[in-house]
Amino acid sequence: MQAKRTEQGRRLLWHGAFLFLLGLLTGLVTGLLPNPRVGLSSHLEGVMNGLLLLVLGLAWGHLRLSARGRTALFWLALYGTYANWASTLLAAIFGAGHLTPITGAGHRAVVWQENLVGVGLVTLTVAMLAVCIIALFGLRGGAAGINLGSDEERAAACQAVRDAGFGGCAAPNVTSEAQMTRRVSALVAAVAVAAAGIAFATPARSDDNDSDAFTAAAAKLETLPIKGRAPKTGYSRDAFGPAWTDDVRVEGGHNGCDTRNDIVHRDLIEITVKPGSNGCTVLSGTLLDPYTGRTIPFNRGAKTSAVIQIDHVVALGDAWQKGAQQLDRQTRQGFANDPRNLQATDGKVNEQKGDGDAATWLPPNKAYRCTYVSRQVDVKAQYGLWVTQAERDVIARVLTGCGATTPSPAEASASAVGDNPVAAPAPVPVAPPPALVNPAPPPADNPAPVPDPGPQPGEAVVHPGAFCSPPGATGISATGQPMICSLAKGGRHRWTAE
Repeated sequence: MQAKRTEQGRRLLWHGAFLFLLGLLTGLVTGLLPNPRVGLSSHLEGVMNGLLLLVLGLAWGHLRLSARGRTALFWLALYGTYANWASTLLAAIFGAGHLTPITGAGHRAVVWQENLVGVGLVTLTVAMLAVCIIALFGLRGGAAGINLGSDEERAAACQAVRDAGFGGCAAPNVTSEAQMTRRVSALVAAVAVAAAGIAFATPARSDDNDSDAFTAAAAKLETLPIKGRAPKTGYSRDAFGPAWTDDVRVEGGHNGCDTRNDIVHRDLIEITVKPGSNGCTVLSGTLLDPYTGRTIPFNRGAKTSAVIQIDHVVALGDAWQKGAQQLDRQTRQGFANDPRNLQATDGKVNEQKGDGDAATWLPPNKAYRCTYVSRQVDVKAQYGLWVTQAERDVIARVLTGCGATTPSPAEASASAVGDNPVAAPAPVPVAPPPALVNPAPPPADNPAPVPDPGPQPGEAVVHPGAFCSPPGATGISATGQPMICSLAKGGRHRWTAE
């Protein structure tokens, strides 16, 4: 018995040193994790729980516990300390934040990841409470400075003294201690099972855990027309009005602040505002980026402002090819500045997205994808835009993965009626052609060649070889030759024949 107790103490010392090392190594990679703040917590948990095991190992020989009590304390201590380090490390890797609202602010993982971290955090809490209770019970008062061993060992020693005829040795209440150990073990097991059940039964409150909202988005998706992409002919950023103009009729319009600063105010925290700008110009702040799950510092400046960009959830180029070219200019200008269609995000991620739709681009942070495609559906329904078949299939698959149910035709119709989308302008009536007074003469034997009709109305006339933007834009030359904006020699984009 004494040898086993000594071996358990030695193993606790080894695990304490090992967990301390794991904590130090975690600190070296904290900055590489999706959530560095929780990563720092994992570093500290490894170090502190390693020290706890070292202290417990040193005090192991002074604990007055039964063999069963020591075994329970040993394994609970190992589980609680390692789970403390591992659970916070997983939270940092997954970007989970359900049970860590301070260090995990702005971060959400998918449901199963949140639940896995949640079970770990809840059960380790129960284990560590049990460790403290059992250890305090084992350190209860006794002969000072003397290691009397467990109650069973002391009872056996007292019996040997009495058998030798010396008497005077009162055996401890072994039954009482054994009962205490069993009660503590049963209590720990019951609380652990209940806590695990609660963690599994309680859904993680993440950005993508609102099945009712996603079911509504799926119903709205069924109301969107499915068509192919229209030509991008005539598209330019100017077709949607001046960038970030305040002269719009949507929310935030005519408030004295440009749209970019409106969105920066909305999406950033801990902001500072430029004095004398009427509370408009944001100088600095912090973005909890939903697209990446990262925390991004912002400082206004010629070389730093682009670190955070404003994304059009439904890209302007995508909208142009799916119905926006039929909208009037004022409506398109509102579309480009509508807060429902705007999101501050990492500049590089925004550039990677470009004019992509859901079929070609989704946020790297998988936990936000359901909310992202739901916003796209809302915006397209509001402005009467359509989706391609591939786009529709991807959106439906994402929403189904987040708990959305397939709507009935009646539900889909109700969703469409309730949205009151912006209607496209009515087509201009075309006058009937005038009647012919005299029949046309018969064609000559050698008719003259039909002249090239040149560019059609509404097509952008461009000049071959001229500089152009954005890359991929299309146009037509004065002679009717289709043109595309592509990279030419010298690193500049020029109009070239398709």
